[in-house]
Parts: sequence; C-alpha cells; structure tokens
Amino acid sequence: NSSQGSIKLSGLAPDTTLLQLKQRLLQETGLTPDNQTLLSGYPPKLIVGDNSELLTKLGITSGSVVTLKEEVTLASTKPSTATFVRKDKILSDPSVYNPTFLGRAVDEYCAWIMDDKSWGGEIELSILSAHFGVEMLVFDVVSMSRLCYGEDQGFTQRLFLLYDGIHYDAIAETGHRGPHSDKTLFSINDFVKVGRP
Repeated sequence: NSSQGSIKLSGLAPDTTLLQLKQRLLQETGLTPDNQTLLSGYPPKLIVGDNSELLTKLGITSGSVVTLKEEVTLASTKPSTATFVRKDKILSDPSVYNPTFLGRAVDEYCAWIMDDKSWGGEIELSILSAHFGVEMLVFDVVSMSRLCYGEDQGFTQRLFLLYDGIHYDAIAETGHRGPHSDKTLFSINDFVKVGRP
C-alpha cells in the first residue's frame, strides 16, 4: 500500500468525520492519523479541521479526491537516517558541494558528518529541508536573527528551531499524551501557530 498519493473516496456516509476518514486511511495505508496530512481541491490545499468535524463541512464527499502525504516527525527519523541523507546529497552533487563550498575536502567533510558527534549547520539544514519537504525556520538567539530553509519551495509544513550558537533545538507544542506526542511540525496555513514572518 502506498502511503502517499491521490485517493478517490467512495462510500462515505454524510455523517463521516475527519477522524473516521483518517482511521479508514490507516487501514488502507498503515499511516496513523497523527502522521497523515490531507489535501483536497486543485491546486491541493491542506484540509484543516478538528477531527470531529464532518467531512461535508470541509467540502469532502463520496467521489472527492484527496491527496495523502506522510507527515514526517522528528521522532520518526532516526539520527543515522539523517546522517546518511546528508552525506548522500553531498556526494551526489559535487558541482554544489565542492571543497570551496564545504570548507574542506569532500571525503573529509563526509567523514566528519558521519561521526555521531558531528551534526553540521546551515548546509545540513538546507539538505534536510529539501529531503523531507519541510520548511525550517531557525531563530538564532545569539545574533537575534532568523534564517528560513525551503521558504519558497511550496512545502506544506514548517519546523521551528532555536540556535544558541552551538546547538539546534526544536520548538514543540506540548502533546496531551506526554512528551512522545509533542508536535514539532505545523501546517504552513495554520496562521495562529505558524504566522508567516
């Protein structure tokens, strides 16, 4: 089963809720409701609503086509995965990731980034932003500046990071079910929480 793509809905009762649709999609794709991002219309727009909201109020009925995307969470990405993503991107694009750009020989840089004690910085954030399709907004609390990665890429989710000159820390909305349910990705269209700078 594909965890992403367009799905034509059928057999929806008029009183079907958003949560019921997400549970149905869980059965079909294996993606839990918390990891589902749904879009509808053309061009596709994020479906924003409370899980108890009726689909009909969101303009979704039988015959509607929705786009399902897997919501990437920091908790679902193992650090080793992110390490290989960064290294592979650097090796795959030598015209961009050359010794001048990296500040050292490419093989030396890749060995450094593969070290568990190394994380990197702006280069790696831009790579991860593009790989995961997530806009990353970094607030540098030392220089009181901000940098945004993936800003003009049409991504549907945004991640906030604080940078203290040494470490990057994700800003999270506290979950109701404990720390494992903290939310670090927000819809670009959720202006209450996200607010476009």
